[in-house]
Amino acid sequence: MFGKTCEYKFVSKYGRFMVEPGQLERVEGSELREMFLPKLTPLGQKALRNSGFVRSQLMHYGVQFEDKELTGQGTLLMKRVLQAGKCDKVPEHILQLKEQMHMQFLETLSPTELARDPTWAMEKYFLTSGEPDRTKTTVVVCLPFHLRSEYGIQCLIDAANKVPGLNHEKAVGPETKMVFMGWDAAAVKKEAREYPAKAARKLAEASEKREQARDKMHHDYLKTLTRKRGGSKATKNRSPVGSYIVDSACFEDHYADGRKFDLTLEIQETDRPGVFQADFDFGVLEGIMMICDDEETLDEYCREADREDDFDDSDSLEDDTTESSESEVETFQQGSKRKASGSGNQVSKKPKQRKARKTPSRKYWLRLKCRELEGQLHFDPEEGSIEFEDDNLVSFEGAADFPCMGQDVGFYARKISDEPSQSSAEWRDYSERQYEYERVRRWH
Repeated sequence: MFGKTCEYKFVSKYGRFMVEPGQLERVEGSELREMFLPKLTPLGQKALRNSGFVRSQLMHYGVQFEDKELTGQGTLLMKRVLQAGKCDKVPEHILQLKEQMHMQFLETLSPTELARDPTWAMEKYFLTSGEPDRTKTTVVVCLPFHLRSEYGIQCLIDAANKVPGLNHEKAVGPETKMVFMGWDAAAVKKEAREYPAKAARKLAEASEKREQARDKMHHDYLKTLTRKRGGSKATKNRSPVGSYIVDSACFEDHYADGRKFDLTLEIQETDRPGVFQADFDFGVLEGIMMICDDEETLDEYCREADREDDFDDSDSLEDDTTESSESEVETFQQGSKRKASGSGNQVSKKPKQRKARKTPSRKYWLRLKCRELEGQLHFDPEEGSIEFEDDNLVSFEGAADFPCMGQDVGFYARKISDEPSQSSAEWRDYSERQYEYERVRRWH
């Protein structure tokens, strides 16, 4: 029996047959001889730094021993075993265990993982001990690939071509490419021929189910308004503030594989009456919008926010060449005293007096900055607008210029809550200074 086998065990992961603890694989008998015979070499000394090396190698070769035989690092026991030729060949039962555990590991892999390693795919479905086995899998097997995949598909086809009698066919669906394999040529062709239509139906059903769920979120919110107002249609206290779900064909269809993003937008108040901050996540782009129903006020607010960032920048730099003039100091101090409240970059400049509206405005102008999914920041503000469908301010259509996406990109938003998610984003997070900081840091 193995010494202390309860503490050491075989494992099989990703094609590696090992002994744990230590994840030690088998070393060839000839290499072991060079390490330990006629005397211990530096290579052997290095291997012995792992206290389980000798025990694991004896397990790999099925060598039985008593615990009392393994003394110190096990050097003497290893030499006796090698001299007796017990590490010249791996016993059949160990080889069978290795094959069995490898197959058990393959059972844990998904079709996508198997598609990445054609050898494992053949071993799982069509080979036994390296030979074709028609009894192992009697159904048609399909493995998925990305729509743009070419190399991976060809590797799988090359592996399938090496298995005598194995048939394969490719098919392209709305989201993925598929490779169908099996022993029955007619069945393989049939599955491949029917796949595009089946996949399209499945995608349509999933899309419809998704839209029903999103539509329910909006209607559930509308029901809460009715309960709060006791059925009243009053809108004088309505505000654009809230959490929204967004639909945009341009963003949702950005990827060729048809994936759908859950686009979101969170609108919050700022300390400037009539000016709102909207954090948006449109999948390939995320960023910040400043929104106001008066375009002049909006531009003034954004200019103030940009200047605020400039003041902070000058505060962080040491001026060791010239002294600031009194006017510069006064301007800096005024900028430093500005305070932000709530979320986002807030500017406390007193707003211009505006006439009170009897009903909330439906149209708002917007300025936005954003960054791409890969991290590229766009600090130049883009323009756009949104217009609510009615005075309830629960849904709106918008259009804006989005970097990399185009001009006047349309989007439609529906409110699902009056309470927006908390935000720590600020206008300054998308400044030119932040862009330069990230650009320099990227290369250092």
